[in-house]
Amino acid sequence: MTQNNLGIAYNNRLKRDRAENIEQAITAYQHALQIRTKSALPQDWAMTQNNLANAYSDRIKGDRAENIEQAITAYQHALEIWTPENFPINCLTASRNLGNLALKNNNWQLAIEGYSLAIKAIEQSRSWVIDEERRQEIIADSIEVYGKIVQACLNLGQIEKAVEYTERSRAQRLVDMMASNELYQGGEIVPELEQHLQDYEELQRRINVLRFGSASEAVPVLAGSPNKTMSLEMAVKQSGQSLTREALLKYEKEIQALEAQKQQVWQQLRSYDPVLAGQIQVNHLDWKQMQQLIEEPTTALLSFYTTGKDTHIFILLKDRSPQVFTCVGQGGEALQNWIL
Repeated sequence: MTQNNLGIAYNNRLKRDRAENIEQAITAYQHALQIRTKSALPQDWAMTQNNLANAYSDRIKGDRAENIEQAITAYQHALEIWTPENFPINCLTASRNLGNLALKNNNWQLAIEGYSLAIKAIEQSRSWVIDEERRQEIIADSIEVYGKIVQACLNLGQIEKAVEYTERSRAQRLVDMMASNELYQGGEIVPELEQHLQDYEELQRRINVLRFGSASEAVPVLAGSPNKTMSLEMAVKQSGQSLTREALLKYEKEIQALEAQKQQVWQQLRSYDPVLAGQIQVNHLDWKQMQQLIEEPTTALLSFYTTGKDTHIFILLKDRSPQVFTCVGQGGEALQNWIL
């Protein structure tokens, strides 16, 4: 633990030579990994792998291409443990780092792989959130991940995937807005449906107690968000304990079992009332399903999506693959300036 912390200190050090500080950080992380092995201390191993990847990303000495490869490998190692299903907070950190590194170096396919994991982590975290304000915080802090994966898809010519991620980012917010209103205001819910709702909420509470030590999710999804209740693994870290591989596997199994039960209840909710089920959880559409919603060959569905630099207009027709028209330079910053 001390070697890992020493590595962090060297990586953030302001005095002395920057290149030498990074070398010292890498050495400290490598020392930590002699004890923090995947088999003995998988969470600690993943944490140090992520930190090592950050150091290699910043490394000044050595061959730049080789440093990038070392960073990619270390991020991928961290993500073997930090999965979206079990450690979404940490997964978002490592997968976004991987996506950003890949995007910066024009590795579009790897960027898509990194950001797709980050989106799964975001959506998993948001599905555990009870408070509407936290949902808004999560989407505000992570919206750029969707924009970057859309851009990476377009850079590869994968317009269909770009359309899917464009609509996926909107669907999350739409569901939040629906769920923020009281369900069935002034109406009656049949007893069977009410029981399924209660079962769904109870399973979510059990997941939150296991995951965060609290029935109401209050932990930050993004690393660095201040003044929030710490997650279970954060509490373990601060207490000086570490999860063994056996304890981690047991923990993962409990989470997965509860999530599986929750999905079964949601499917039952869908069979009773698909609208109500849609207010609780998003069922994502692929581009072919979107295309099937267009009834006439003379009808086009236009989907506008603005990133930091550009605005993309996706065009869906009934009988052909999606097309895209890009308004170059008309991105978020330009539009904000125009509005002001």
